[in-house]
Amino acid sequence: MKYDGEVFKLGRGFSLRFEPVRKEVPIYLATLNPKSVRMTAELADGWLPVMIPIDQLGVEIARVQRELAFRRGSGALAFYCARMGDFYYRQLSRQGFQAEADQVRAVWAEGGREKAAAAVPAAMVSRLGFIGSTEECCERLDQEEAAVALLHSATVLEDDPREAGKLLAKLVG
Repeated sequence: MKYDGEVFKLGRGFSLRFEPVRKEVPIYLATLNPKSVRMTAELADGWLPVMIPIDQLGVEIARVQRELAFRRGSGALAFYCARMGDFYYRQLSRQGFQAEADQVRAVWAEGGREKAAAAVPAAMVSRLGFIGSTEECCERLDQEEAAVALLHSATVLEDDPREAGKLLAKLVG
């Protein structure tokens, strides 16, 4: 295996003399301030909350989950703006998001997927979709129903299929 990173380079390569338990080791970070927690949601596989009072723990975990959900949602929106041809771009332009779509396209061309996702404005994400708690998502589905939408789309960010099923059941009502 060879590695050529920005800081570390391993030109000769190396190989393990055993079969690893898993091919990828998950990375968990114990970050504290808002900027580093955002970085954790962006890069890591999980978050280790430390020095958070128990009465604040749920709020902090929800904040990290919201950040992760936003990153996934903005990443998908950036992909549709920049990489799916002109069809979605024209639709976004018709809906009043031409300047935002132009910016996302330009950022993608210069910096790639991650930077383009970061360039998607939060207001654009919230107007075109929704990210929030189960209760907030139920309210959003009620708004869609009031607008006479007959078909709804929801993405549940839960790895455990049983928990995902419970969340979907709440959304269905």
